Amino acid sequence: TAQMVAASGYANRHLAGGDVARMANNIVKLKELQSYMPSEVEVLTLSTEEFIKTTANSTMKFLDFVFGANNTIISRKKRWEAAQLRKKQFEKVSGKRRDSGKGSNMSPRENAREEKRKQSLKKKASHFTQSITQEEKETKESLKKLLHSDKDLAPILKLTESLVNEALSASAKVV
Repeated sequence: TAQMVAASGYANRHLAGGDVARMANNIVKLKELQSYMPSEVEVLTLSTEEFIKTTANSTMKFLDFVFGANNTIISRKKRWEAAQLRKKQFEKVSGKRRDSGKGSNMSPRENAREEKRKQSLKKKASHFTQSITQEEKETKESLKKLLHSDKDLAPILKLTESLVNEALSASAKVV
């Protein structure tokens, strides 16, 4: 986690890291830019959590932001089709369930295929952020508690969380 906060290193061949610091810096810099040119700079902030829960709606927010809600160049129908396609792609890549399981209209064959897919995903989910079992979820929660109590990382993470929440709140007012 320190690597995610600070920077990449030799352990990952300098391919990733510093994501949390970079995200916080981007938020601060975009706010600064908006203060200098308020009528020329618009910012949309979407949370990963929101995107995961409502992929199609988040994609529509993005498309409306980029093209304007009433833009006739790309119709709402075409945007919705694109949003649905993005949702399907995300579900395929992430293994996110397509239905809640309540009142499912899947045939027995489709149910069996879905169950096989879920079992395959369980084997692939090797990172704790992809927690599936109760034990993995508990491990994730205990790691979160450790981070929130860490004397060096906690202040940075709390400040970043505050910046992100503020940006999300501001973005919700605009859209």
